[in-house]
Amino acid sequence: MNQQKLFRSVKGFNTYELWVIVFILGIVAYNPPFITIFDKPVREGGIPPLFVYLYSVWAIHIFLIFLLSRFISHQKH
Repeated sequence: MNQQKLFRSVKGFNTYELWVIVFILGIVAYNPPFITIFDKPVREGGIPPLFVYLYSVWAIHIFLIFLLSRFISHQKH
């Protein structure tokens, strides 16, 4: 994805609103309803689905924070 397209798609939001959205997405992703979906004893390739879910959500959250910080630094220049 081109960076300019990404920056154009979030220009309608205030940076404070974007931080709140990322924070709320993080809270919702770690709530018990979502965690119980993946809390199964079934192992795919020897890895429990809960570990895959937790680490995937964690990585996606870090990536969203990275994109948001890049967006903020891009706005300042």
